[in-house]
Amino acid sequence: MSKYKDIPIEAAKNIAEEFDKSQVIVITWDDVHHKTHVTTYGKSLEDYVQAAIGGNKLKRALGWPEEDCDAVPNRLKDKVNDETLDRTLDRTLDRTLDRTLDNLRSS
Repeated sequence: MSKYKDIPIEAAKNIAEEFDKSQVIVITWDDVHHKTHVTTYGKSLEDYVQAAIGGNKLKRALGWPEEDCDAVPNRLKDKVNDETLDRTLDRTLDRTLDRTLDNLRSS
């Protein structure tokens, strides 16, 4: 059996750049190893937090164990402490909710 290979974040970044997208979520299935993998990428701080949240939601929808559904982007973990992370996530969620409500109102 061949060694399992994750989809690197760089591959998601390449998709974002080639197709001019600010967020990318890649879900793959490996038939040999019977494993699903989720890779996320976001261009900005807000984008990569939202992409990670989206990836976590998709994992939940696919029935992953809850402890595997709370991924935090490595770029964020490396730069901030828990308090800063909480504030960043709160602001991002607030902005996302505001944009969603605005979109619904304008529809």
